[in-house]
Amino acid sequence: MHTADQRRLYALLNQIVPDSIGSADENSKEFQRLEDWANHYLSGIGCNHPLFGPLSDHLCSHGEIIAIAKRQKIHDYLVVAEPLYIAWKNS
Repeated sequence: MHTADQRRLYALLNQIVPDSIGSADENSKEFQRLEDWANHYLSGIGCNHPLFGPLSDHLCSHGEIIAIAKRQKIHDYLVVAEPLYIAWKNS
């Protein structure tokens, strides 16, 4: 199924059954890999870490979290998150 068709299908399904399906992007394997990495990273840091709040806050996008990590020079997060983010955006 073409990506545009997937988005239309998920939009329709979300209207019928709201908040239970997610978007085509959120259901992609690339997005799930990025989510898994973010959750894994979050589980290994303390509440004083600069990314703890953004990773815990479901209102921050992955792009925003990556921007914060770049400003804070958190390379151990970026080395994995950035390629996953690019793969997701290019999928």
